[in-house]
Amino acid sequence: MSDFESKIKNFITTTRSPYLILFIIDYKNDIENSIESDSLDGFKLELSDAYVAAYQAVKNQKPEKRLYDVQWCVWEKLFAAAERRKKFDCTVSSKEGSSEIVGVKRLLDEMSITDWKIPNPAEEGLMIGDENNFSKIFFDYQVECLSKFKLEQFYNWRTDLQNLLALSSIVFLDGIRGACSFLDSNMYQVLYRLIRCDTGNTVALSSDAIEDLQGVLREYNEEYDYWATIGKIIHVHDKYKDNNLVNYNLEVLLSLLPEMTVFERKRSEMHVQCSYVHNFIKSIFKVDPWHHPHCSNTNNNFYSTRPDYLVDIQGSDTTMNNVFGECKAKHALIDSCNRDKYRLALFSQVAMQQQKLKSVMSFFSVDNEVTFYMMKKMNGMYFFIQIAKITIPTIESKFQDLGMHLNKIAMIRELYLSHCHEKEQEVGEFVSLPWIVLSEMTVKK
Repeated sequence: MSDFESKIKNFITTTRSPYLILFIIDYKNDIENSIESDSLDGFKLELSDAYVAAYQAVKNQKPEKRLYDVQWCVWEKLFAAAERRKKFDCTVSSKEGSSEIVGVKRLLDEMSITDWKIPNPAEEGLMIGDENNFSKIFFDYQVECLSKFKLEQFYNWRTDLQNLLALSSIVFLDGIRGACSFLDSNMYQVLYRLIRCDTGNTVALSSDAIEDLQGVLREYNEEYDYWATIGKIIHVHDKYKDNNLVNYNLEVLLSLLPEMTVFERKRSEMHVQCSYVHNFIKSIFKVDPWHHPHCSNTNNNFYSTRPDYLVDIQGSDTTMNNVFGECKAKHALIDSCNRDKYRLALFSQVAMQQQKLKSVMSFFSVDNEVTFYMMKKMNGMYFFIQIAKITIPTIESKFQDLGMHLNKIAMIRELYLSHCHEKEQEVGEFVSLPWIVLSEMTVKK
């Protein structure tokens, strides 16, 4: 610390506004190379004390608190490298060789935004029409985004979600009515339909099946008789016992029926998740005893190692994850929502790369509205595409509203079974994820 003390004295003598934070910025590289991750807290205290002593020696007075008080958030940002080493030690899997994703954090190389590289587009470009090479268009957009972040050194969750995902070669298509800043509306819709069609044909129940399922909903809506509705469900099941699309919907009805209440009340985030979102998600993704949908969030932090929710597929000695979820309370801020969508996209990409999956599904819920996404790789790009949005009923009078979502429920289950369990023979080059890059840029409000 003696070397730093002399530097601090010189800094205080020659600097017009000798704040400790300015000293840390000027000597950031020296400091990072001088400490180990397990001694960061002690070093912070020593450096603060040394600054106070040096200030008194130079100025003959004790500095004001604001001149040497550096909040933890600033230390964490400036000592990102040391903090990464500390967190890395805590996220290594206890079972070597396990295919379970125990954390995105440990999969990342330390990378600076100034060193970040955009992978070259695939030789075989994705064409939209006869003249529009989307691969080239997206590559130019990636280069533009990287230049922007290098220059500005900050990002805004409200406006930069697509820009941040582009650094990871992820194209975010948020529904047919969504938009990409680098595409006009017509080209966006053509691209969305192209990728959406490539995920599989639209699932459609027969008119008779829809009528029978809606009959179950109508009966409950008229009588509010739980057991009579169960009897109706059994009757429909007996009639369509070999029709998977009908049975997928019956499972959803059975999972939500016991949770219906009479009045619309204010519900906590945990209440909605436990009583409605979890039951709904489990009824779709619990396809057999080897599939385990469950809540998984152990650390409520952007840099945490797990999403809020995931589906484990447990084998005899390995665990695979092919569904991830994030949940938010009603009236959640758009910044918070976009951050969670970013996390879902990265978790999905990691799962595809590490587990050689062709596709991965995810969902994002705000209160009782659930949006489903699927990630698919084409021509070297990862497309994160919205496939459905469903509002889960919470009161008896709204139970009948599920009739609007019968085809969507069947489609989600079919897409999950047909696309999210297949393996790729060749994964190709891994896309390094710039998650760690965000820690060195400022979040602009």
